[in-house]
Amino acid sequence: MRMRIGLNLFAIAAFITAVIALPPITAAEVLVGVRGGVYEDKDAEDSNLLLAGAELVAPLGGKWWVNPNAEHRFDDTANVNTFSLDFHRDIDTASSLFLWLGGGPSLVHTNPDGPADAHSDVGGNALFGVGVKSKDVVPYMQAKALFLDEDNVLSLAAGIRF
Repeated sequence: MRMRIGLNLFAIAAFITAVIALPPITAAEVLVGVRGGVYEDKDAEDSNLLLAGAELVAPLGGKWWVNPNAEHRFDDTANVNTFSLDFHRDIDTASSLFLWLGGGPSLVHTNPDGPADAHSDVGGNALFGVGVKSKDVVPYMQAKALFLDEDNVLSLAAGIRF
């Protein structure tokens, strides 16, 4: 219990620090995105669970970005919501594609159907993505590994940022 409280406090402190440390940015620099995909969860009855998510992506400076995001996992046995504060670094290529690598803290809130109590799990994630450079929108695919006390899951999503 004491470790869970410490992890929750760490996640809150990391979020507040990130917000305070953000350089001044304009609304035009912030991207909004939506995505859909699947979670691979070996412990679930149906191991491929659908997900829907939304995100903001804001520049931190150089090739670094902050990416607060939320996802809902469509599970027949529970409501599962993930909240992450990801940081990633863009990697340029010699084409219209670009890559990014990153990760950050995550909070997963699970509210099972039936009499079981809801609970939250704090962990971290690592992610890799590929996007297409264009003027107004950024279509992309992203893989994310979520590392939690109770479970580790992998997701693959496709989305668009505008």
